[in-house]
Amino acid sequence: RRPLVTSPSMVQPSANDHVRSVPPPIVFTWPLVRDGMYDAILLPVAPDGDTSRAVPHVASLADRYDARVHVLAVVDTLEEALGDPQLETLTERLETAAHDRVHETETELTDRGIAVDTHIRRGTPHEAVQTTIEDLDIDLVVMPTHSREGLERLLLGSITERTIRQSPVPVLSVPME
Repeated sequence: RRPLVTSPSMVQPSANDHVRSVPPPIVFTWPLVRDGMYDAILLPVAPDGDTSRAVPHVASLADRYDARVHVLAVVDTLEEALGDPQLETLTERLETAAHDRVHETETELTDRGIAVDTHIRRGTPHEAVQTTIEDLDIDLVVMPTHSREGLERLLLGSITERTIRQSPVPVLSVPME
């Protein structure tokens, strides 16, 4: 017996036409985002905090969307509220630490080819983050978060938690521990 061989010319015209009229399947991947969705990404860093786990996330997002990263450190100005001149020394040390942290983070990101602007602000951290979001037209915030529990969390609160609740833009929280 000879094998049955079919060619396109042997297929019935009506079946062939039907096969050609079926559209190809469409595959969607998550997340469905447009290029340029994130043009400005904010990375708030604590003067004494760790950003090691947040930097790869920020770098990946900035690279994917060709976004500029704004690194922000906020110096909490206690002496302005309390009027205690002895706290000026503490604030000066915090400002130095903020400059150092911002510079380290900037270097890490620029070494990866990411466009970076740096900002140091004075004030209450969660309020400074909100102001920066508005002032710089930020599209996404990537926040390192530290797991505080008990009394420490009660007394200090969570800047990340406040930012998530108040932010007009998406916030990506990256655990540091």
